Amino acid sequence: MDNPNDNSWNLKWLTSVQDHLIECLSQIRKHRHPTQEQAYHLAKARDCFNSWKMDYEGMGWVKTKSEHQLPPKVIEQQKHLEENQIDISKD
Repeated sequence: MDNPNDNSWNLKWLTSVQDHLIECLSQIRKHRHPTQEQAYHLAKARDCFNSWKMDYEGMGWVKTKSEHQLPPKVIEQQKHLEENQIDISKD
């Protein structure tokens, strides 16, 4: 049975935050001036942190699956198609 205290699924957000912050620090040491790549990694770290925080607090999206059946064919639509059908075989 599943352990309700098991948060191993949340590890992906934690490691993503760490990876993007480390990459950002590496870029800062390498370039010593603001770059677009640094801004990208900061933004990704922020997004991953927010997802990690939301999942950890239990306020994340509830994943559900639902199926909707399409409505049956309408007789009026069928009649309209039959009446307005163009015969392309006439030549």
